[in-house]
Amino acid sequence: MSKETFNLEYPVNLLADIFGLTTEEQAKEYASQIEDLQASIEYAINQHLSPIERKIIILRYADKASIKEITEKQSITDACIRAHIKTACNKMQELDIVRFGINEALKRRTLDVYKTATDFFAKLMMEYTNELHKNAKIEIAKEIPVSCFLGQSVCIRLADIGVNTIFDLSLKTRDELQSIRGLSATKNSIVSRILNAFDLCFNGEENTNHYLYKEIFSDTDETHYIKARAAVAKSININTLGLDIRAANCVKRGRIENLFDLSEHTLQSLGRIRGLGYKQLVEIVSKANALGFYLKGQDTNKTIKEQLNNKEHRKKV
Repeated sequence: MSKETFNLEYPVNLLADIFGLTTEEQAKEYASQIEDLQASIEYAINQHLSPIERKIIILRYADKASIKEITEKQSITDACIRAHIKTACNKMQELDIVRFGINEALKRRTLDVYKTATDFFAKLMMEYTNELHKNAKIEIAKEIPVSCFLGQSVCIRLADIGVNTIFDLSLKTRDELQSIRGLSATKNSIVSRILNAFDLCFNGEENTNHYLYKEIFSDTDETHYIKARAAVAKSININTLGLDIRAANCVKRGRIENLFDLSEHTLQSLGRIRGLGYKQLVEIVSKANALGFYLKGQDTNKTIKEQLNNKEHRKKV
């Protein structure tokens, strides 16, 4: 830690050490981007550091004690103290709540949850090809472990009350969850959002979320399957495919925002988008196919390369 950053107010001085910021200007600029810095740092310290790490961090940065003073208070060597500080800073450096603040981290985590949920629903639609199973959301929830969304420490606490999957979670009441020692309000909020993403709710509560698939799952009629696939396709942004820059620019030029827009194209109409070459066409279509979505008139028994290598297609594309 530089003398310049050490003299800053807590927790800005700690933030500087976490991210290796050496000047007062750098530290203050970074801190200004986190609206709830104090609460975020305190949450990280209390939830993610060991008791000895917490004591040392508070003494060093909040109380601004020297290494020698901490050595005398804790009866451990200065080498151990420095090691604890380094470990604590490394732990906090990996946390989104420290990098962005609690509110922003929660928004980002929620987006990740919904993205993962739509991915699972896309796979679900592929599995139920003949008709939409009435209890499909329950069956898929039974297969998805909570570890897909939550950290190890939270999963351990949930496992203690018999929660290992998303479905297990839906069998618990909100009060049961809130009674778990060490499970913060922020984590509770994330858990609620996870259940909502799968159109589920806590036991004993009415589902008021009205998630995209709620109405669709209420019927097993064949027409609902078509609606379901369209709903899933519309919910999956084209950026989910992870296209390279040129291909991404081409689909943007073609006003393709999601997989539904893409599935409305034929190979010929897609190939007419300005700047879209053979390589980009193969990349876009093959990645959509991997999620179970196809272009209009696409032969599902042949790979996209096999179809594009067909002379008739090559003339048109």
